[in-house]
Amino acid sequence: MQHALLRPEDVQSTPVQTPRLAVVVPIYRHSVLLAEAIESVLAQRAGFPIQLVLVNDGCPHRETDLVCREYALSYPERITYLRKPNGGLSDARNHGIRHALATWPSVEAIYMLDADNRLRPDAMANAMAALEQYPDAGWIYPNIDMFGLSWAGDYGGD
Repeated sequence: MQHALLRPEDVQSTPVQTPRLAVVVPIYRHSVLLAEAIESVLAQRAGFPIQLVLVNDGCPHRETDLVCREYALSYPERITYLRKPNGGLSDARNHGIRHALATWPSVEAIYMLDADNRLRPDAMANAMAALEQYPDAGWIYPNIDMFGLSWAGDYGGD
């Protein structure tokens, strides 16, 4: 494969389908856990298209770029890879949000997934169903299972 010859702008993609949901993953220094986060998005059981936007926020780890490029090249219709100079977590998230909204007018919701977290297979379908059931809701905040910890946060409720 000639991945080394590709520039970051070469791996951005435009999905064949119009996504209803975009998952934005800002990435800085989580190379080891990144593939698991990506795989959890690809494994979503949803009856609607989901676009994954990977935002490399100037991560100094070469593996981050390699993992992002490989996934973007392997799933060009589902994954977009963006690179930018380091600006911090909020800047990376906002970069991904701006890209998603400008690129896909079909996007109805955006989910922020940190590179060191993962989703359960029905998470996005359940979140969209909740937003449909409660049209006055503006956002969904899920329960969190953290890697490597025995504690799992339950932020459930109304």
